[in-house]
Amino acid sequence: MKKYIHFFYSIKYTRFSQLFYRLIFIARRKAYSRISSYYQKKYEMILANGSIIANEILPLPVMPARNGFIHKVNNGYKFNFLNQTFEMNDKINWKLNITDNNFRLWLMNLHYMEYLEEVNNNDFIKIIEDWIEQNKIFRNNFDWAAWNSYSLSLRTLVWMQQFALRGINLNLAQYEKINKSLILQLLYLERNIEKDIGGNHIIKNIKALLWAAKFFNGNHTSRWKEIAVQLLNKELDEQILPDGVHFELSTAYHCQVFVDLLECYSVLEDSHLKSKLYNKLYLMTQAINDFTHPDDNICVFNDGSVNMSYPANECLKAWEKISGNFTRVNRHIKLESSGYFGFKNKAIYIMIDAGRVGADHLPAHSHGDIFSFELSAGKERIIVDPGVYEYNPGEKRNYSRATSSHNTLTLDDVDQCEFYGAFRVARRANVKIQNYVTWEDGFELSAAHDGYKRLSGKPLHSRKFKLNKNIIEITDEIIGGNGQLAAANLLLHPECAIIPSDNEIRIIKNDSIIIINTPAKYEIMPAYYFPAFGKSTPAKKIKIFYGKSPCKGSFQIAVSNTTGKVAKSSYAKLNLV
Repeated sequence: MKKYIHFFYSIKYTRFSQLFYRLIFIARRKAYSRISSYYQKKYEMILANGSIIANEILPLPVMPARNGFIHKVNNGYKFNFLNQTFEMNDKINWKLNITDNNFRLWLMNLHYMEYLEEVNNNDFIKIIEDWIEQNKIFRNNFDWAAWNSYSLSLRTLVWMQQFALRGINLNLAQYEKINKSLILQLLYLERNIEKDIGGNHIIKNIKALLWAAKFFNGNHTSRWKEIAVQLLNKELDEQILPDGVHFELSTAYHCQVFVDLLECYSVLEDSHLKSKLYNKLYLMTQAINDFTHPDDNICVFNDGSVNMSYPANECLKAWEKISGNFTRVNRHIKLESSGYFGFKNKAIYIMIDAGRVGADHLPAHSHGDIFSFELSAGKERIIVDPGVYEYNPGEKRNYSRATSSHNTLTLDDVDQCEFYGAFRVARRANVKIQNYVTWEDGFELSAAHDGYKRLSGKPLHSRKFKLNKNIIEITDEIIGGNGQLAAANLLLHPECAIIPSDNEIRIIKNDSIIIINTPAKYEIMPAYYFPAFGKSTPAKKIKIFYGKSPCKGSFQIAVSNTTGKVAKSSYAKLNLV
Protein backbone atom coordinates (compact mmCIF):
# COMPACT_ATOMS: atom_id res chain seq x y z
CA MET A 1 0.00 0.00 0.00
CA LYS A 2 2.84 2.35 0.91
CA LYS A 3 4.42 2.20 -2.54
CA TYR A 4 1.09 3.15 -4.16
CA ILE A 5 0.80 6.17 -1.86
CA HIS A 6 4.35 7.18 -2.77
CA PHE A 7 3.64 6.76 -6.47
CA PHE A 8 0.39 8.74 -6.28
CA TYR A 9 1.96 11.77 -4.59
CA SER A 10 5.06 11.69 -6.79
CA ILE A 11 2.90 11.73 -9.92
CA LYS A 12 0.63 14.37 -8.41
CA TYR A 13 3.49 16.86 -8.29
CA THR A 14 5.12 15.83 -11.57
CA ARG A 15 4.36 18.04 -14.54
CA PHE A 16 2.70 16.61 -17.62
CA SER A 17 5.58 17.94 -19.73
CA GLN A 18 8.06 15.94 -17.65
CA LEU A 19 6.10 12.74 -18.22
CA PHE A 20 5.76 13.53 -21.92
CA TYR A 21 9.48 14.12 -22.45
CA ARG A 22 10.31 11.08 -20.33
CA LEU A 23 8.22 8.90 -22.63
CA ILE A 24 10.02 10.39 -25.62
CA PHE A 25 13.36 9.65 -23.95
CA ILE A 26 12.38 6.01 -23.33
CA ALA A 27 11.08 5.61 -26.89
CA ARG A 28 14.29 7.05 -28.33
CA ARG A 29 16.47 4.75 -26.24
CA LYS A 30 14.60 1.75 -27.55
CA ALA A 31 14.82 3.05 -31.10
CA TYR A 32 18.55 3.69 -30.74
CA SER A 33 19.11 0.09 -29.63
CA ARG A 34 16.83 -1.55 -32.22
CA ILE A 35 17.63 0.48 -35.32
CA SER A 36 21.04 1.85 -34.42
CA SER A 37 22.32 1.49 -37.99
CA TYR A 38 19.61 3.89 -39.20
CA TYR A 39 20.59 6.55 -36.67
CA GLN A 40 24.27 5.97 -37.35
CA LYS A 41 23.78 6.69 -41.06
CA LYS A 42 21.55 9.67 -40.29
CA TYR A 43 24.21 11.36 -38.16
CA GLU A 44 26.96 10.51 -40.65
CA MET A 45 24.96 12.18 -43.42
CA ILE A 46 24.59 15.34 -41.34
CA LEU A 47 28.33 15.38 -40.69
CA ALA A 48 29.13 14.75 -44.36
CA ASN A 49 26.74 17.39 -45.71
CA GLY A 50 27.47 20.10 -43.19
CA SER A 51 30.47 22.36 -42.94
CA ILE A 52 31.11 23.16 -39.29
CA ILE A 53 34.52 24.53 -38.41
CA ALA A 54 36.03 26.20 -35.38
CA ASN A 55 36.14 29.99 -35.37
CA GLU A 56 39.47 31.81 -35.44
CA ILE A 57 38.72 33.57 -32.16
CA LEU A 58 37.50 31.11 -29.53
CA PRO A 59 35.78 31.83 -26.21
CA LEU A 60 38.05 31.32 -23.20
CA PRO A 61 37.20 29.75 -19.81
CA VAL A 62 35.78 32.00 -17.12
CA MET A 63 36.80 29.91 -14.11
CA PRO A 64 40.28 28.74 -12.99
CA ALA A 65 41.43 25.19 -13.70
CA ARG A 66 40.39 22.48 -11.25
CA ASN A 67 42.85 19.89 -9.98
CA GLY A 68 43.24 16.78 -7.84
CA PHE A 69 41.27 14.41 -10.08
CA ILE A 70 44.09 12.75 -12.06
CA HIS A 71 47.75 11.80 -11.52
CA LYS A 72 50.26 10.14 -13.84
CA VAL A 73 51.40 6.73 -12.56
CA ASN A 74 53.85 4.49 -14.45
CA ASN A 75 52.32 4.14 -17.92
CA GLY A 76 48.82 5.13 -16.93
CA TYR A 77 46.66 7.32 -14.73
CA LYS A 78 45.20 7.37 -11.24
CA PHE A 79 41.69 8.86 -11.13
CA ASN A 80 40.16 10.21 -7.94
CA PHE A 81 36.44 11.06 -7.89
CA LEU A 82 34.07 11.08 -4.93
CA ASN A 83 37.00 10.04 -2.70
CA GLN A 84 37.35 6.76 -4.61
CA THR A 85 40.57 6.09 -6.51
CA PHE A 86 41.25 3.74 -9.43
CA GLU A 87 44.42 3.21 -11.45
CA MET A 88 44.24 2.50 -15.18
CA ASN A 89 46.80 2.08 -17.92
CA ASP A 90 46.97 4.48 -20.84
CA LYS A 91 44.09 2.58 -22.44
CA ILE A 92 41.43 3.78 -20.04
CA ASN A 93 38.63 1.41 -19.09
CA TRP A 94 35.73 3.72 -19.93
CA LYS A 95 33.12 1.04 -19.20
CA LEU A 96 34.37 0.06 -15.76
CA ASN A 97 31.53 -1.80 -13.96
CA ILE A 98 29.10 -0.56 -16.58
CA THR A 99 26.10 -2.43 -15.14
CA ASP A 100 26.67 -1.45 -11.50
CA ASN A 101 24.19 1.27 -10.48
CA ASN A 102 26.24 1.99 -7.37
CA PHE A 103 29.21 2.89 -9.54
CA ARG A 104 27.44 5.05 -12.08
CA LEU A 105 28.24 8.46 -10.57
CA TRP A 106 31.97 7.65 -10.41
CA LEU A 107 31.88 6.44 -14.01
CA MET A 108 30.02 9.57 -15.10
CA ASN A 109 32.74 11.68 -13.47
CA LEU A 110 35.26 9.77 -15.57
CA HIS A 111 33.28 10.76 -18.68
CA TYR A 112 32.84 14.39 -17.59
CA MET A 113 36.59 14.74 -18.30
CA GLU A 114 36.93 17.84 -16.12
CA TYR A 115 40.33 16.44 -15.12
CA LEU A 116 41.63 17.42 -18.58
CA GLU A 117 42.12 20.89 -17.14
CA GLU A 118 45.15 19.64 -15.18
CA VAL A 119 46.98 17.41 -17.72
CA ASN A 120 49.70 18.34 -20.20
CA ASN A 121 48.99 18.72 -23.92
CA ASN A 122 50.17 15.22 -24.87
CA ASP A 123 47.94 13.54 -22.30
CA PHE A 124 45.11 15.88 -23.23
CA ILE A 125 45.12 14.67 -26.86
CA LYS A 126 45.84 11.05 -25.92
CA ILE A 127 42.89 10.80 -23.50
CA ILE A 128 40.47 12.46 -25.93
CA GLU A 129 41.50 10.16 -28.80
CA ASP A 130 41.19 7.14 -26.52
CA TRP A 131 37.68 8.22 -25.50
CA ILE A 132 36.65 8.64 -29.16
CA GLU A 133 37.95 5.18 -30.06
CA GLN A 134 36.25 3.37 -27.19
CA ASN A 135 32.92 5.23 -26.96
CA LYS A 136 31.13 4.93 -30.27
CA ILE A 137 27.61 6.27 -30.49
CA PHE A 138 24.65 3.82 -30.52
CA ARG A 139 26.60 0.85 -29.16
CA ASN A 140 25.16 -1.12 -26.21
CA ASN A 141 24.64 1.08 -23.14
CA PHE A 142 26.26 3.99 -25.00
CA ASP A 143 24.18 6.54 -23.07
CA TRP A 144 24.68 4.96 -19.64
CA ALA A 145 27.55 7.30 -18.87
CA ALA A 146 29.47 8.26 -22.01
CA TRP A 147 26.60 9.69 -24.06
CA ASN A 148 24.37 10.67 -21.17
CA SER A 149 23.28 14.23 -21.99
CA TYR A 150 24.53 15.56 -18.67
CA SER A 151 27.97 13.96 -19.08
CA LEU A 152 28.08 15.08 -22.67
CA SER A 153 27.32 18.69 -21.77
CA LEU A 154 30.19 18.86 -19.28
CA ARG A 155 32.65 17.01 -21.53
CA THR A 156 32.07 19.02 -24.71
CA LEU A 157 32.48 22.26 -22.77
CA VAL A 158 35.81 21.11 -21.32
CA TRP A 159 37.05 20.11 -24.78
CA MET A 160 36.10 23.45 -26.31
CA GLN A 161 37.46 25.54 -23.45
CA GLN A 162 40.74 23.67 -23.26
CA PHE A 163 41.35 23.80 -27.01
CA ALA A 164 40.82 27.56 -26.86
CA LEU A 165 43.11 27.95 -23.85
CA ARG A 166 45.90 25.66 -25.02
CA GLY A 167 46.04 26.70 -28.67
CA ILE A 168 47.25 23.22 -29.63
CA ASN A 169 48.37 22.66 -33.21
CA LEU A 170 46.84 19.38 -34.35
CA ASN A 171 47.79 17.42 -37.42
CA LEU A 172 45.03 17.01 -40.00
CA ALA A 173 44.03 13.50 -38.87
CA GLN A 174 43.78 14.56 -35.22
CA TYR A 175 41.80 17.68 -36.10
CA GLU A 176 39.28 15.79 -38.24
CA LYS A 177 38.80 13.04 -35.65
CA ILE A 178 38.31 15.36 -32.68
CA ASN A 179 36.28 17.94 -34.60
CA LYS A 180 33.96 15.24 -35.94
CA SER A 181 33.45 13.71 -32.48
CA LEU A 182 32.77 17.08 -30.87
CA ILE A 183 30.20 18.03 -33.50
CA LEU A 184 28.58 14.59 -33.32
CA GLN A 185 28.18 14.91 -29.55
CA LEU A 186 26.61 18.35 -29.91
CA LEU A 187 24.23 17.15 -32.61
CA TYR A 188 23.18 14.33 -30.29
CA LEU A 189 22.74 16.77 -27.40
CA GLU A 190 20.58 19.05 -29.55
CA ARG A 191 18.13 16.17 -29.98
CA ASN A 192 18.35 14.88 -26.42
CA ILE A 193 18.02 17.90 -24.14
CA GLU A 194 17.00 16.84 -20.63
CA LYS A 195 13.54 18.39 -20.64
CA ASP A 196 12.20 15.47 -18.62
CA ILE A 197 14.49 16.39 -15.72
CA GLY A 198 15.00 20.11 -16.11
CA GLY A 199 16.63 21.98 -13.23
CA ASN A 200 20.41 22.17 -13.13
CA HIS A 201 20.64 19.47 -15.83
CA ILE A 202 19.00 21.54 -18.54
CA ILE A 203 21.15 24.55 -17.60
CA LYS A 204 24.21 22.39 -18.36
CA ASN A 205 22.68 21.45 -21.74
CA ILE A 206 21.97 25.11 -22.55
CA LYS A 207 25.51 26.18 -21.67
CA ALA A 208 27.10 23.53 -23.90
CA LEU A 209 24.97 24.52 -26.92
CA LEU A 210 25.47 28.24 -26.34
CA TRP A 211 29.23 27.79 -26.04
CA ALA A 212 29.30 25.61 -29.17
CA ALA A 213 27.46 28.31 -31.13
CA LYS A 214 30.29 30.71 -30.25
CA PHE A 215 33.05 28.15 -30.78
CA PHE A 216 31.93 26.87 -34.20
CA ASN A 217 30.80 28.47 -37.41
CA GLY A 218 28.69 26.82 -40.08
CA ASN A 219 25.61 24.66 -40.44
CA HIS A 220 23.66 24.03 -37.21
CA THR A 221 25.46 26.65 -35.10
CA SER A 222 22.66 29.17 -35.53
CA ARG A 223 20.19 26.47 -34.52
CA TRP A 224 22.23 25.62 -31.42
CA LYS A 225 22.16 29.27 -30.44
CA GLU A 226 18.43 29.61 -31.11
CA ILE A 227 17.59 26.55 -29.00
CA ALA A 228 19.87 27.65 -26.16
CA VAL A 229 18.60 31.24 -26.11
CA GLN A 230 14.94 30.22 -26.08
CA LEU A 231 15.47 27.70 -23.30
CA LEU A 232 17.65 30.03 -21.25
CA ASN A 233 15.09 32.81 -21.38
CA LYS A 234 12.41 30.41 -20.12
CA GLU A 235 14.52 28.70 -17.47
CA LEU A 236 15.76 31.96 -15.94
CA ASP A 237 12.18 32.94 -15.11
CA GLU A 238 11.50 29.67 -13.35
CA GLN A 239 14.79 28.53 -11.88
CA ILE A 240 16.16 31.73 -10.35
CA LEU A 241 13.82 32.91 -7.61
CA PRO A 242 13.19 36.63 -6.90
CA ASP A 243 15.77 36.53 -4.08
CA GLY A 244 18.39 35.10 -6.47
CA VAL A 245 18.46 31.54 -5.09
CA HIS A 246 18.26 28.55 -7.43
CA PHE A 247 14.87 26.90 -7.11
CA GLU A 248 16.18 23.43 -6.18
CA LEU A 249 17.21 25.12 -2.89
CA SER A 250 20.56 23.34 -2.63
CA THR A 251 23.32 25.79 -1.75
CA ALA A 252 25.92 23.66 -3.58
CA TYR A 253 23.84 23.39 -6.75
CA HIS A 254 23.16 27.12 -6.49
CA CYS A 255 26.91 27.69 -6.90
CA GLN A 256 27.09 25.21 -9.78
CA VAL A 257 24.22 26.88 -11.62
CA PHE A 258 25.74 30.30 -10.94
CA VAL A 259 28.96 29.27 -12.71
CA ASP A 260 26.97 27.76 -15.60
CA LEU A 261 25.01 30.98 -16.06
CA LEU A 262 28.11 33.14 -15.70
CA GLU A 263 29.72 31.17 -18.52
CA CYS A 264 26.55 31.60 -20.58
CA TYR A 265 26.76 35.33 -19.91
CA SER A 266 30.36 35.44 -21.14
CA VAL A 267 29.43 34.16 -24.63
CA LEU A 268 26.08 35.93 -25.07
CA GLU A 269 25.98 38.94 -27.34
CA ASP A 270 24.47 42.17 -26.00
CA SER A 271 20.72 41.69 -25.89
CA HIS A 272 17.67 41.88 -23.65
CA LEU A 273 18.44 38.31 -22.55
CA LYS A 274 21.98 39.23 -21.53
CA SER A 275 20.65 42.14 -19.45
CA LYS A 276 18.09 39.83 -17.88
CA LEU A 277 20.80 37.28 -17.11
CA TYR A 278 23.01 40.00 -15.60
CA ASN A 279 20.26 40.92 -13.14
CA LYS A 280 19.81 37.28 -12.14
CA LEU A 281 23.56 36.80 -11.68
CA TYR A 282 23.76 39.93 -9.55
CA LEU A 283 21.22 38.44 -7.13
CA MET A 284 22.87 35.02 -7.23
CA THR A 285 26.25 36.42 -6.24
CA GLN A 286 24.73 38.15 -3.24
CA ALA A 287 23.11 34.86 -2.21
CA ILE A 288 26.51 33.12 -2.47
CA ASN A 289 27.98 35.75 -0.17
CA ASP A 290 25.07 35.26 2.24
CA PHE A 291 25.59 31.47 2.16
CA THR A 292 29.29 31.76 3.01
CA HIS A 293 30.55 30.84 6.48
CA PRO A 294 33.46 32.76 8.06
CA ASP A 295 35.75 29.90 6.91
CA ASP A 296 35.00 31.08 3.33
CA ASN A 297 33.06 27.92 2.41
CA ILE A 298 29.33 27.75 1.80
CA CYS A 299 26.76 26.34 4.18
CA VAL A 300 25.33 22.99 3.10
CA PHE A 301 21.57 22.58 2.80
CA ASN A 302 19.98 19.77 0.82
CA ASP A 303 22.22 17.77 -1.54
CA GLY A 304 25.82 18.79 -1.97
CA SER A 305 29.04 19.47 -0.10
CA VAL A 306 31.39 22.41 0.38
CA ASN A 307 33.67 21.14 -2.41
CA MET A 308 31.04 20.03 -4.92
CA SER A 309 31.32 23.25 -6.87
CA TYR A 310 33.85 26.03 -7.27
CA PRO A 311 34.63 27.69 -3.91
CA ALA A 312 32.51 30.71 -3.05
CA ASN A 313 35.44 33.12 -3.29
CA GLU A 314 36.25 31.91 -6.82
CA CYS A 315 32.63 32.42 -7.85
CA LEU A 316 32.64 35.96 -6.48
CA LYS A 317 36.03 36.79 -8.04
CA ALA A 318 34.84 35.60 -11.45
CA TRP A 319 31.74 37.79 -11.15
CA GLU A 320 33.81 40.80 -10.09
CA LYS A 321 36.17 40.28 -13.04
CA ILE A 322 33.36 40.08 -15.59
CA SER A 323 30.98 42.68 -14.15
CA GLY A 324 33.20 44.99 -12.11
CA ASN A 325 30.70 44.69 -9.25
CA PHE A 326 31.35 43.60 -5.68
CA THR A 327 28.91 41.95 -3.29
CA ARG A 328 28.19 43.31 0.17
CA VAL A 329 28.37 41.44 3.47
CA ASN A 330 24.90 41.49 4.98
CA ARG A 331 24.46 41.49 8.73
CA HIS A 332 20.82 40.45 8.42
CA ILE A 333 20.16 37.85 5.73
CA LYS A 334 16.67 37.58 4.31
CA LEU A 335 16.19 35.40 1.24
CA GLU A 336 12.44 35.26 1.48
CA SER A 337 11.52 33.42 -1.74
CA SER A 338 13.75 30.46 -0.90
CA GLY A 339 13.18 30.62 2.85
CA TYR A 340 16.76 31.22 3.98
CA PHE A 341 17.27 33.63 6.88
CA GLY A 342 20.43 34.39 8.81
CA PHE A 343 22.75 36.73 10.63
CA LYS A 344 26.47 37.44 10.33
CA ASN A 345 28.95 39.42 12.42
CA LYS A 346 32.49 38.77 13.69
CA ALA A 347 31.32 36.52 16.51
CA ILE A 348 28.50 34.54 14.94
CA TYR A 349 27.16 33.23 11.67
CA ILE A 350 23.82 31.46 11.57
CA MET A 351 21.88 30.34 8.52
CA ILE A 352 18.36 28.92 8.85
CA ASP A 353 16.42 26.92 6.29
CA ALA A 354 12.79 27.99 6.71
CA GLY A 355 11.62 27.17 3.21
CA ARG A 356 10.04 24.28 1.38
CA VAL A 357 12.23 21.26 0.70
CA GLY A 358 12.51 22.15 -2.99
CA ALA A 359 10.62 22.76 -6.20
CA ASP A 360 7.42 20.69 -6.16
CA HIS A 361 8.07 19.10 -9.54
CA LEU A 362 11.80 18.59 -8.89
CA PRO A 363 12.53 17.61 -5.26
CA ALA A 364 15.34 15.17 -6.18
CA HIS A 365 18.00 16.98 -4.13
CA SER A 366 15.77 17.74 -1.14
CA HIS A 367 16.42 16.80 2.48
CA GLY A 368 14.23 16.81 5.59
CA ASP A 369 15.79 20.02 6.86
CA ILE A 370 12.91 22.43 7.39
CA PHE A 371 13.90 24.75 10.29
CA SER A 372 17.38 23.25 10.38
CA PHE A 373 20.31 25.62 10.77
CA GLU A 374 24.09 25.86 10.64
CA LEU A 375 26.15 27.82 13.15
CA SER A 376 29.70 29.15 13.22
CA ALA A 377 31.31 30.77 16.25
CA GLY A 378 34.10 33.05 15.15
CA LYS A 379 35.61 31.23 12.16
CA GLU A 380 34.75 27.74 13.41
CA ARG A 381 31.85 25.62 12.22
CA ILE A 382 30.12 24.20 15.27
CA ILE A 383 26.60 23.03 14.34
CA VAL A 384 26.65 21.47 10.89
CA ASP A 385 24.52 19.80 8.24
CA PRO A 386 25.25 16.06 7.81
CA GLY A 387 26.27 16.45 4.16
CA VAL A 388 26.00 13.76 1.50
CA TYR A 389 27.98 10.53 1.19
CA GLU A 390 26.47 9.20 -2.04
CA TYR A 391 23.50 9.32 -4.40
CA ASN A 392 22.96 5.56 -4.41
CA PRO A 393 19.83 4.33 -2.61
CA GLY A 394 20.57 2.78 0.74
CA GLU A 395 21.40 3.46 4.38
CA LYS A 396 23.81 6.37 3.85
CA ARG A 397 21.54 8.08 1.32
CA ASN A 398 18.60 7.73 3.69
CA TYR A 399 20.70 9.13 6.55
CA SER A 400 21.63 12.24 4.55
CA ARG A 401 18.01 13.02 3.75
CA ALA A 402 16.45 12.07 7.11
CA THR A 403 14.99 14.78 9.34
CA SER A 404 16.62 13.14 12.38
CA SER A 405 20.04 13.84 10.83
CA HIS A 406 19.38 17.58 10.67
CA ASN A 407 19.27 20.35 13.25
CA THR A 408 15.53 20.45 13.58
CA LEU A 409 12.69 18.68 15.38
CA THR A 410 11.37 15.17 14.78
CA LEU A 411 8.26 13.35 15.94
CA ASP A 412 8.99 9.68 16.66
CA ASP A 413 12.04 10.16 14.37
CA VAL A 414 9.68 10.35 11.38
CA ASP A 415 10.70 12.50 8.40
CA GLN A 416 8.97 15.82 7.71
CA CYS A 417 8.37 14.64 4.14
CA GLU A 418 8.08 11.16 2.69
CA PHE A 419 11.48 10.46 1.14
CA TYR A 420 11.97 7.23 -0.75
CA GLY A 421 14.42 5.83 -3.25
CA ALA A 422 17.47 8.00 -3.90
CA PHE A 423 15.70 11.09 -5.22
CA ARG A 424 11.96 10.69 -4.67
CA VAL A 425 9.56 12.57 -2.41
CA ALA A 426 5.88 11.69 -1.94
CA ARG A 427 3.95 13.83 0.58
CA ARG A 428 5.80 17.00 1.44
CA ALA A 429 5.43 19.86 3.92
CA ASN A 430 4.01 23.33 3.42
CA VAL A 431 5.87 26.10 5.26
CA LYS A 432 4.53 29.44 6.47
CA ILE A 433 6.65 32.32 7.75
CA GLN A 434 4.67 33.83 10.62
CA ASN A 435 6.92 36.65 11.76
CA TYR A 436 10.33 38.14 10.98
CA VAL A 437 11.75 41.24 12.66
CA THR A 438 15.30 42.53 13.02
CA TRP A 439 17.29 44.84 15.25
CA GLU A 440 20.94 45.88 15.18
CA ASP A 441 22.43 42.82 16.86
CA GLY A 442 19.73 40.23 16.29
CA PHE A 443 16.46 39.08 14.83
CA GLU A 444 13.38 37.00 15.52
CA LEU A 445 11.97 34.46 13.07
CA SER A 446 8.81 32.40 13.60
CA ALA A 447 7.51 29.81 11.14
CA ALA A 448 5.44 26.63 10.98
CA HIS A 449 5.17 23.57 8.75
CA ASP A 450 2.54 20.86 8.33
CA GLY A 451 4.78 18.00 7.22
CA TYR A 452 3.59 15.83 10.09
CA LYS A 453 -0.12 16.23 9.39
CA ARG A 454 -0.12 12.70 7.96
CA LEU A 455 0.50 11.41 11.51
CA SER A 456 -2.21 10.72 14.07
CA GLY A 457 -3.64 13.93 15.49
CA LYS A 458 -2.29 15.94 12.51
CA PRO A 459 0.48 17.68 14.45
CA LEU A 460 1.81 21.07 13.33
CA HIS A 461 5.38 22.10 14.15
CA SER A 462 6.22 25.74 14.81
CA ARG A 463 9.72 26.99 15.60
CA LYS A 464 10.90 30.40 16.76
CA PHE A 465 14.49 31.63 16.52
CA LYS A 466 15.46 34.66 18.58
CA LEU A 467 18.99 36.03 18.42
CA ASN A 468 19.99 38.79 20.80
CA LYS A 469 23.59 39.74 21.65
CA ASN A 470 25.02 36.37 20.58
CA ILE A 471 22.44 34.31 22.45
CA ILE A 472 20.17 32.21 20.26
CA GLU A 473 16.92 31.02 21.81
CA ILE A 474 15.06 28.32 19.90
CA THR A 475 11.50 27.46 20.89
CA ASP A 476 9.57 24.54 19.43
CA GLU A 477 5.86 23.88 19.78
CA ILE A 478 3.86 20.89 18.58
CA ILE A 479 0.21 21.78 18.16
CA GLY A 480 -1.97 18.68 17.97
CA GLY A 481 -0.55 15.21 17.59
CA ASN A 482 -1.27 12.05 19.49
CA GLY A 483 1.58 11.26 21.86
CA GLN A 484 4.43 11.24 19.34
CA LEU A 485 7.81 11.83 21.03
CA ALA A 486 9.14 15.28 20.12
CA ALA A 487 12.91 15.78 20.05
CA ALA A 488 15.25 18.46 18.74
CA ASN A 489 18.56 17.39 17.19
CA LEU A 490 21.89 19.22 16.97
CA LEU A 491 24.73 17.73 14.90
CA LEU A 492 28.18 18.89 15.99
CA HIS A 493 31.27 19.20 13.83
CA PRO A 494 33.54 16.16 14.42
CA GLU A 495 36.37 18.38 15.71
CA CYS A 496 34.25 19.74 18.55
CA ALA A 497 35.04 18.82 22.14
CA ILE A 498 31.90 18.26 24.21
CA ILE A 499 31.91 18.93 27.96
CA PRO A 500 28.53 18.19 29.57
CA SER A 501 27.77 19.19 33.15
CA ASP A 502 24.78 19.55 35.42
CA ASN A 503 23.67 22.87 34.03
CA GLU A 504 25.16 23.20 30.56
CA ILE A 505 26.80 21.55 27.56
CA ARG A 506 30.02 23.33 26.66
CA ILE A 507 31.15 22.87 23.04
CA ILE A 508 34.73 23.84 22.18
CA LYS A 509 36.44 23.96 18.80
CA ASN A 510 39.87 25.58 18.79
CA ASP A 511 39.34 29.10 20.19
CA SER A 512 35.57 29.10 19.73
CA ILE A 513 33.04 28.14 22.39
CA ILE A 514 29.29 27.75 22.55
CA ILE A 515 27.22 26.76 25.57
CA ILE A 516 23.90 24.98 25.17
CA ASN A 517 21.29 25.23 27.92
CA THR A 518 17.85 23.65 28.14
CA PRO A 519 15.41 22.72 30.90
CA ALA A 520 14.66 19.51 28.98
CA LYS A 521 16.40 16.17 29.21
CA TYR A 522 19.02 15.47 26.58
CA GLU A 523 21.34 12.76 25.33
CA ILE A 524 24.67 12.90 23.48
CA MET A 525 24.54 10.29 20.72
CA PRO A 526 26.85 8.94 18.00
CA ALA A 527 26.25 10.30 14.51
CA TYR A 528 27.96 10.71 11.15
CA TYR A 529 29.21 13.70 9.22
CA PHE A 530 29.86 13.54 5.47
CA PRO A 531 32.24 16.41 4.61
CA ALA A 532 32.44 15.26 0.98
CA PHE A 533 31.06 12.57 -1.31
CA GLY A 534 32.48 9.18 -0.34
CA LYS A 535 33.87 10.43 2.97
CA SER A 536 32.35 9.56 6.35
CA THR A 537 33.52 10.88 9.72
CA PRO A 538 32.15 9.87 13.15
CA ALA A 539 30.50 12.76 14.96
CA LYS A 540 28.22 13.46 17.90
CA LYS A 541 24.75 14.89 18.06
CA ILE A 542 22.73 16.24 20.95
CA LYS A 543 19.14 15.06 21.15
CA ILE A 544 16.86 17.16 23.35
CA PHE A 545 13.65 15.47 24.49
CA TYR A 546 10.57 17.67 24.87
CA GLY A 547 8.03 14.97 25.69
CA LYS A 548 4.96 13.68 23.91
CA SER A 549 2.88 15.78 21.53
CA PRO A 550 1.18 18.15 21.93
CA CYS A 551 4.05 19.81 23.76
CA LYS A 552 6.49 22.69 23.85
CA GLY A 553 10.23 22.92 24.47
CA SER A 554 13.22 25.17 24.04
CA PHE A 555 16.97 25.54 24.33
CA GLN A 556 19.51 28.35 24.23
CA ILE A 557 22.89 28.62 22.53
CA ALA A 558 25.31 31.19 23.94
CA VAL A 559 28.14 32.01 21.53
CA SER A 560 31.54 33.37 22.50
CA ASN A 561 32.02 36.98 21.50
CA THR A 562 35.07 38.60 19.95
CA THR A 563 36.75 38.99 23.36
CA GLY A 564 36.52 35.27 24.03
CA LYS A 565 33.82 35.67 26.68
CA VAL A 566 30.64 33.65 26.47
CA ALA A 567 27.29 35.38 26.44
CA LYS A 568 25.39 34.68 29.66
CA SER A 569 22.39 32.36 29.45
CA SER A 570 19.25 32.47 31.58
CA TYR A 571 18.48 28.75 31.76
CA ALA A 572 18.79 26.69 34.90
CA LYS A 573 20.00 23.17 35.56
CA LEU A 574 19.98 20.54 32.83
CA ASN A 575 18.70 17.00 33.12
CA LEU A 576 20.97 14.44 31.48
CA VAL A 577 19.32 11.26 30.26
